[in-house]
Amino acid sequence: MSEDFRLRVFAAAAHTLSFKQAAQELCITQPAVSKHIRALEEHYHVRLFERLGSRLSLTTAGQVMLEHVQQLLSDYATLSYAMHLFNHETAGTLRLGASTTIAQYLLPALLAAFSQTYPEIELSLINGNSRSIEQALYCHEIELGLVEGIYQSPGLNYQRLMDDELCLLAPPRLQLAAAISINELKRLPLVLREHGSGTLDVIINALQRHSIKLSELNIKLHLGSSEGIKLFLQHCDCAAIISRLAAAAELQRGELNEIKIPELNLKRRFHLVLSPGPISPLLQRFIDYIHSRCADLS
Repeated sequence: MSEDFRLRVFAAAAHTLSFKQAAQELCITQPAVSKHIRALEEHYHVRLFERLGSRLSLTTAGQVMLEHVQQLLSDYATLSYAMHLFNHETAGTLRLGASTTIAQYLLPALLAAFSQTYPEIELSLINGNSRSIEQALYCHEIELGLVEGIYQSPGLNYQRLMDDELCLLAPPRLQLAAAISINELKRLPLVLREHGSGTLDVIINALQRHSIKLSELNIKLHLGSSEGIKLFLQHCDCAAIISRLAAAAELQRGELNEIKIPELNLKRRFHLVLSPGPISPLLQRFIDYIHSRCADLS
């Protein structure tokens, strides 16, 4: 087994802090993960992980190794990309993360088209709310994040991708007016996204401009995805505030109605977010592709 792969095993175990999860991620057995980690520890005469039952944590030596391994794996990826270009091939791996709305409603078609154009490039995607994607960047679990919302975390670089807008939606059986005031919104039973989501950040910020706290709304439930919220609306006499992008199909079919709130500005931007430092040629190619495709959607 190559030294390169051994380092990948260590990186997977260090990021997940689980030999079992590392094995699943790399499609090898858990004993194989243990064997590679043990070989590294024996080679460098250090302990890389503290083992407390089934729980793992990195030792000081493990933390130092992780910093260097992340740089080495990045250099390996850049080298692979450069060498393949001599054969007019574009190859490599990209580890992406996207907040829930972007991952579910924007990226599938774009990633499918990208994969058809560059079939030699291996893509992986994790999804979560905006804060969790930014945390994955801090931990070097991904190379690029795509997030929604208005708040930007320190130490990360953001690039505008495209604009989006949240809208108030309700099932037709509620028979709400086409437009309501903020005071009427306060009384309306609502289901909203969870704390940490970019969607909720936008709502909180829009309310603050009118000196209104989130707690003043009649919130019945917080849910972790727009899909969950839309399904909930089928069975409960509530309204919701989610991305227009997430509700496009339901609006077109007449399953949900949009209710305007003229006083409330719920516009936002989707951003690409990266760790500071140089961008690999492969990642830059993907960024350029995403920018060009999203420019047509804005």
